[in-house]
Amino acid sequence: MRLAVLGLLALAGSFAGAQPPAAPAADKPLPTAFHEALGRLYMDYARPALAMDAYRQGLLAVDDQTPQPAVESCFFGLMNAAEATGQRAKLGAMLVELAGKITAGPAKAMLLSRAAEALEMNGPGQETAARDVYRQALAAMGSAKPTEAAAIERRRDLLTRLARLESMTGANQEANAHFEEALALAPDFASRMPLRANLLQALQASGKLPDRLKELEARLAAKPDDTDALEAIAALYLGTPGFTAKGAEALTKLHALLPDDQAISEMLADTLTATDPKAAAKLYEELMAKGQDGRERFAVAAARLRAAAGEEAAALTLLGKCVPTNVPYDSPAGQRLLARLLESANMLPRAIEAYTKAGRGFVAGAERDACLYEAARLMAQAGRRNDALAALEALAKEAAQPATRERAEELIKRVKELPAVG
Repeated sequence: MRLAVLGLLALAGSFAGAQPPAAPAADKPLPTAFHEALGRLYMDYARPALAMDAYRQGLLAVDDQTPQPAVESCFFGLMNAAEATGQRAKLGAMLVELAGKITAGPAKAMLLSRAAEALEMNGPGQETAARDVYRQALAAMGSAKPTEAAAIERRRDLLTRLARLESMTGANQEANAHFEEALALAPDFASRMPLRANLLQALQASGKLPDRLKELEARLAAKPDDTDALEAIAALYLGTPGFTAKGAEALTKLHALLPDDQAISEMLADTLTATDPKAAAKLYEELMAKGQDGRERFAVAAARLRAAAGEEAAALTLLGKCVPTNVPYDSPAGQRLLARLLESANMLPRAIEAYTKAGRGFVAGAERDACLYEAARLMAQAGRRNDALAALEALAKEAAQPATRERAEELIKRVKELPAVG
């Protein structure tokens, strides 16, 4: 019956009439999806006020069986309709009012959470109001620990948002507790570290950082392979100026216990770059060899460190492995790919050579000119003013594309402002 009504409304909307269809009378409540579809029809007819009412009715119809996509669509539809009617600033209060009419816990929590987000989006000065609504949302969500992945993610997101606002508004004790609870719901190292950075700020603001570190050190003394304690100690020390070495020490121990965790290996390599570049390069190469996500990024990071240590041949070998096997290394396309990697690794002289070789290898045209332009740009960056000017002046006269000639002329003006170095 409801699908039939919805079909008739959609059919009515396909005619070129000036008025939007009206919602039919119903002997029992219509589902959220119906009101959401009606709201979209009203928006199509440029009737945002009617759309707002339809979306409000859709949110009022939410219960624990309502599909999440329908709820989300209603929320964003209401937000767009409020924007169109000049009531964007009232959206948060509107959602709080709607949530007050809903008894279902999860649905009520979702609406209150969205209301708090809307209040946050109103700009500075709304932090306390948004915080209080997030607290209502958490209360509506209940204290039972969620078991489904989507529910866990929603609770973690709510806790994180609440804790950040609590920290901003001086409720540091509550922020600490909620960050800790969010951490317990985070699935892996990569998702926990941003939370640990936020927790560090809250602990510093509340003056509880020394106590927390003392507690963690005691846990580690009792159980040296406590990976959670090591992770927490590493994050807290690395985020505290003057304690990087202690953080790196904890992270090194954590890596030894969890050598296959890419996020830990990468963070350790990033941490050691300044203090132990040789060890950092080795870690990046190990990550690259494992063929994990970010292989090219790891190769560039390792090559940059190798080149800085004077190991240019090793750096070139690393970057050469990132040129796809279906692209011949010495071909113009291969050299162009290599040049980009060399530039990323801050190996400018080699990058200039590769771009120049690639440009000369391409048949005259846009690809050739683009490579020669990049070579000239890097010459200027490397302080080779005269070489850059000569290359750019040739491009300004001979480039196949007018856009390239214009770019060359523009860069010539900037290069002429550089001091003559060579």
